[in-house]
Amino acid sequence: KRGPQWEAVLRHSLAQLHPAEEGTKQSQYVSVCHRQLGGVLLSIFARRRLAEEMRELSFAYVSVGVLGVMGNKGAIGARLRVKDETLCFVGAHLAAGEGPAVYE
Repeated sequence: KRGPQWEAVLRHSLAQLHPAEEGTKQSQYVSVCHRQLGGVLLSIFARRRLAEEMRELSFAYVSVGVLGVMGNKGAIGARLRVKDETLCFVGAHLAAGEGPAVYE
């Protein structure tokens, strides 16, 4: 699995685009979550001050690959609350040409 490598690349890219604030060496962005299901990677990063406001983080995943268990097809979802707002993030890799009944 290359998830940790991708997370490192994303951290590095964010640090390049948004350098640490003056007077600190800490990145402006922190990793809120990092989950992988086969080739599907879900990484959520947030500004440090916003991440402190996040709560009720939960995850779900569905494997619909070979025999319904292989991680080559499926989806990962994350739900969290920021202040009074609920956010949902979904990453999916599904088979082309399959009808909706396959994934229900």
